[in-house]
Amino acid sequence: MALISHVSDTHDNAFAELLIVEVQVELDNFFAMSVSNKTFEFLPLNPMRQAPPLLDALDSPMFESNAIACYVTELKSDNPLFGSSLIICAQFD
Repeated sequence: MALISHVSDTHDNAFAELLIVEVQVELDNFFAMSVSNKTFEFLPLNPMRQAPPLLDALDSPMFESNAIACYVTELKSDNPLFGSSLIICAQFD
């Protein structure tokens, strides 16, 4: 599964979701904050025109950092970060 992150290399929150688990992510090297996110082409990726959007294999955009972090965490089935039970998982949310 290919994930594409449209971020600038200086955006701190952009890499928060990548710290949770190791995944292979392709960075959009042509993304320039305050330039690329103001274009008409960027609007379908994030209606609020903020970074960082992440595209999954189905080209479904995700643009909230916490949602991206949860998604990336659940990509790894044996990841213990959500806890060992449904109660602990619910407390995390």
